[in-house]
Amino acid sequence: MPLDRFVINVDRYGNTSTASIPIATVEALQKSQIKPKDKVVFVGFGGGLTWGAMVVEWTGPLPVKKSVHPEQYRIFARLRSLIRRAIRYIEGLFGGREL
Repeated sequence: MPLDRFVINVDRYGNTSTASIPIATVEALQKSQIKPKDKVVFVGFGGGLTWGAMVVEWTGPLPVKKSVHPEQYRIFARLRSLIRRAIRYIEGLFGGREL
């Protein structure tokens, strides 16, 4: 089989262990090497003589029902942080004394 049908990225990333197959899959999707209805073989090699393989029919990305807005998560994280700091401050005021 020609090498253009394989996704090989060990030269760029080295041995990424468990992440090797997902990294290679994302690269193949970005380069349009994998399309819906393609038969894809995933093979991973581990330390010693361990290995794993599977054959799948690629169905493509699942439809996303709602989009993610990172700005909302940042605002929520800042608010949560502020509340937790306020709670710790109040606990510090009353923590040394018995009520």
